[in-house]
Amino acid sequence: MMQKCLATQIGKNVQVYIDDVVITSKKGSTLIEDLKETFDNLDKFCLKLNPTKCSFGVPAGELLGFLVSARGIEANPEKIQAIVTMRKPTKLKEIQQLTGRVAALSRFVARLGEKALPFYALIKQGENFQWNEEADRAFENLKRAISTPPILVAPKRKEPLLLYIAATPQVVSTALVVEREEEGKLHGVQRPVYFISEVLSPSKQRYPQYQKLAESMIAYKEVYNELEKLFDGCEVNHISRMSNDEADVLANIGSQCLAIPPGVFWEEISERSTKPAKTKKEKKEKPSSITKDIAEKKKKSKS
Repeated sequence: MMQKCLATQIGKNVQVYIDDVVITSKKGSTLIEDLKETFDNLDKFCLKLNPTKCSFGVPAGELLGFLVSARGIEANPEKIQAIVTMRKPTKLKEIQQLTGRVAALSRFVARLGEKALPFYALIKQGENFQWNEEADRAFENLKRAISTPPILVAPKRKEPLLLYIAATPQVVSTALVVEREEEGKLHGVQRPVYFISEVLSPSKQRYPQYQKLAESMIAYKEVYNELEKLFDGCEVNHISRMSNDEADVLANIGSQCLAIPPGVFWEEISERSTKPAKTKKEKKEKPSSITKDIAEKKKKSKS
């Protein structure tokens, strides 16, 4: 009903979720005009509002569990504190509670699936799980990451959206961002719009790398379909690696363990995701236990 009632305003100066309506005036001078347009549309459908639940001229407020203001969309501090103040889980129910709280803030954390992977592994162990050092490090790193979440921005009309994809054997993560010129900045600044991270099922983990990337696009396609409704049109441009030198250089730094150049911000992690090249001596590996077992079986069969 509300979607039909405010169809001409949604995406322009109104946002609707079920029966929650937010009038988003870009300027204070247009507030009265936007209110009049909204009330006229509500009157056509004979809809009434509860005055005790209405607020006007509010610069910021809570909507659907998030803080919305001119700055953008921010995570609810109460949800953040619920994770930061948690003790180490000692029961399966507490780990499930942790993953549930993390999922509520998933859109604010880049590559969340990788950060929370040790917790999902413990859940699979059931009631007899054993908290280990890997889970302990992940728990502390997650608290640090969640304590300073980024402010998400809403894309503007005809504004290009940039999509970054990262795939590991177990997790596929994507980030949707916009690049804007900001006062005092020499170059454009990229601001996040949305983060998605999916932990792959055992069957999907066996997919080739290109297919994992294709799977991650399904989740973003759903987000894209919703965003597309807010615009008159949408154009998708693929930027090849040859035309995206900066991103390619950063990717090579991580994959090839290169020195961090000046002017690049980086985050130190407890374990390296890449390993340095092995020396010639290290390459001469000893035969594995499996190889020994096969050799012994052959000897027995000959005898």
